[in-house]
Amino acid sequence: MKRIFVVLIAVLLALPAALIAGCAAQPIVKDTAAAQTASQSAAATSADAATPTPTPKVTASQPAGPRTLSIYNWGDYIGEDVIKDFEKESGIKVTYSMFSSNEELFAKISRGGGQYDVIVPSDYMVERMAKMGLLAAIDKSTLPNVKNVDSQFQTMAFDPDGKYSIPYMWGTLGIVYNKDMVKDTVDSWSILW
Repeated sequence: MKRIFVVLIAVLLALPAALIAGCAAQPIVKDTAAAQTASQSAAATSADAATPTPTPKVTASQPAGPRTLSIYNWGDYIGEDVIKDFEKESGIKVTYSMFSSNEELFAKISRGGGQYDVIVPSDYMVERMAKMGLLAAIDKSTLPNVKNVDSQFQTMAFDPDGKYSIPYMWGTLGIVYNKDMVKDTVDSWSILW
């Protein structure tokens, strides 16, 4: 099954630029209380009602000091050396937390259990979290390498305006079989069922 994983700031495609830019911007995951207030406000008034802006975790106006980047990702998606090398090169401390399913990620974020600069949900979860007001829009003008992402992935069905996501990886699965044991023509997934 084809699955597109997205990251709300391009960790690998624009790692140095995206991560440095992300440290001075709003967190991608909104404060849950603000999201609930926004949902109640939208229900009580109109779709155009103003929504609260989340408080940035790190801003350019904060005193100089150690900057941090908080990432919530699937286990084993980024090698330990990548994080260490990034910290050494940029001077930015990475706080890296892992989850094992989209449901685990959603439960934590929707209950206010974490505020992250970067999260890596699967396609359907981006749509769900955006509809609930749990995601902040990405300022793509701060990500110069986003131009290197193929145009077919700039807007996807789950994020049609490309407002909340940037592709992290894409791929397809193949079928491996022993042709001495399988005599039928293997030309689709239906061969398995």
